[in-house]
Amino acid sequence: MKQPKEILKTYFETGDKPTEQQFCDLIDSYHHLDSGTIVTSVVSDAQGNQNLNFSDGTVVTITKPTDHISQNNKIRIVDLGTITAAELSIEASLVNAVNRLNPPLVVADDENIIFEFDVRRFGEGDGEGDGPIFT
Repeated sequence: MKQPKEILKTYFETGDKPTEQQFCDLIDSYHHLDSGTIVTSVVSDAQGNQNLNFSDGTVVTITKPTDHISQNNKIRIVDLGTITAAELSIEASLVNAVNRLNPPLVVADDENIIFEFDVRRFGEGDGEGDGPIFT
């Protein structure tokens, strides 16, 4: 199970012999390049936008939602636009990062929040907007 760096360091102090479980903890605590891209930090800017920094240097900005609700009672929180197969791992990381925001995204009981995604994979549709759409 992953552990904080401070705990991992105690496994390797002078004279200590780490156990098999402690080595497993060390391995589980670090991200392997073959596992794909991970979020390295989430930073809020002065305008209230969230900037997600990924391990490959990519930065994705989630703009602060507007303070109004449209006439059909929808608030657009995240507009990921058109996603290609090459971007899916980054977008999956983005969704995970949004789910782990601290402080978390809070929605009141009387709010009707809709996340809209326009997802197109290579080879599906003709590129003219007829790919699969998930809302």
